[in-house]
Amino acid sequence: MRYFIGMCLLLLNSIVAATVVDLDGVSPKTNNNIEVINLANTQDASSYIIFVRKDVRMHHHKSHTELLHVIEGSANFVLDGENRIIEAGDFIQIEPGQNHGVSSVISDAPLKVLSIQTPQFFGKDRHFVDQ
Repeated sequence: MRYFIGMCLLLLNSIVAATVVDLDGVSPKTNNNIEVINLANTQDASSYIIFVRKDVRMHHHKSHTELLHVIEGSANFVLDGENRIIEAGDFIQIEPGQNHGVSSVISDAPLKVLSIQTPQFFGKDRHFVDQ
């Protein structure tokens, strides 16, 4: 786990050109179900903190890999039809084409994840799955 966090911090550090972001200090600004806070963008990757209060509709990305690290909270997560509980400390690698979503947040606090999309994500490569 320390290796993963170290690698994320190295990647994040290189993405934002030596700017350090205190992830513990990033908090939601709204009461929306999903709140996305942009941390950094380059042509190689986009980094976000995502807060989820209830759920995330099933979707996939055709040309992006998404790396998730759960910082706080817990949720029922679905990856390619397999249900699992995710919680603080978990890491998920989602390859292009893999359907994924949050069926429900099960913690009192919102789910807080670090999401790194590669290559750079413009928000258009999100394809919802009919349920």
